Amino acid sequence: MIVAGIVNIIFDPLLIFGIGPFPRLGLEGAAIATVISRIVTLVAAIYILHFKLGFLVNPFSSIKYSLLNIKRLTHIALPAAFSNAITPISMFIVTSLLSGYGEEVIAGFGAGTRIEMFFTMIIMGISSGLGPLVGQNYGARNYVRVQDAIKSSNFLAFIWVAFVTIVTFLFSDSLSRLFSTNEVVIGVSSFYLRVIVISILFSGIFLNINSALNVIGKSKFAMLLTVFKMIILYIPLALTLKRFFNHSGIFYAAFVANSISGIVAYLSMKKIAKEWPKEEGA
Repeated sequence: MIVAGIVNIIFDPLLIFGIGPFPRLGLEGAAIATVISRIVTLVAAIYILHFKLGFLVNPFSSIKYSLLNIKRLTHIALPAAFSNAITPISMFIVTSLLSGYGEEVIAGFGAGTRIEMFFTMIIMGISSGLGPLVGQNYGARNYVRVQDAIKSSNFLAFIWVAFVTIVTFLFSDSLSRLFSTNEVVIGVSSFYLRVIVISILFSGIFLNINSALNVIGKSKFAMLLTVFKMIILYIPLALTLKRFFNHSGIFYAAFVANSISGIVAYLSMKKIAKEWPKEEGA
């Protein structure tokens, strides 16, 4: 990831502004820089995995074994990929719903979601780190440690959200002004942040549970949770509440969807964990 960032930092200005022998490509240059960074990252990853760690083997040495592994991977990967696709598609629909309220509302929503994304970066990092920890201990049948890891991740999410909630209610206007000087845009963005911020805790719990479910082989259930959050809750609620509260109703829908889905994910994980042996290493 560091390599990807460094390569992007180097090639973005070169290709966007046409510095030195490089052509001035503007936005297209930014896209090309991203492709270059990903190619370099792939080469670096292959080098480390093969030459440093010796993890990569010839996939054609045993076709039958490779196909078996591919089948196991796709059993987990396909539902996870579908889950990842649901959120941007849902956000596209939500944005189209907001478009009827004017460009300033769209801009305010865009600014708010970018600040929200910054707030959730820590939570996403926690859930990403949780995955390998849960997977390793689940594989070792150390179920007590799996549950401890999930509880600790949820607690860290709580601490972080408590902090960003205070920041939001004190400085939401100031944060929104980083993106626009338009008072309407600032007002929409600030209001969105104040509505959504507490539900980021439930989003964190949802992400943690989804990460844990994926690595213990229950990616289909994780996918169903995502469908429940975005398709069953968020979009229908947005369509309903906007009739009563205009664009604010769509923001309320996000709060409710985040909160309910986080609680459902938490209770679902508790039910699954009850089936595990209580003794460590059992």
